[in-house]
Amino acid sequence: MGVMEWVGLAGMGFLAATAVVIALARASTARWERESEEHPRRVVRRRSRARHRRPAGDRSPLPR
Repeated sequence: MGVMEWVGLAGMGFLAATAVVIALARASTARWERESEEHPRRVVRRRSRARHRRPAGDRSPLPR
C-alpha cells in the first residue's frame, strides 16, 4: 500500500470512530433527558463568585 492509501484509510477510520462516539453520546443524552422528565429535580442556584475574583498577580485577601 502506498502512502495515499494509508492516509485515506486513517481518514476513514477517524470518521468511523467519530460517528460511533456521536451516536453513543446522543443515545446517552436522550436517555438522560427521558429520565429527567420522569423525575424533575429542584434546581438550586448558587451565588456567583465572579465578583470576588481578583486580578492575576493580586495576593491581597478576598473581601468577605
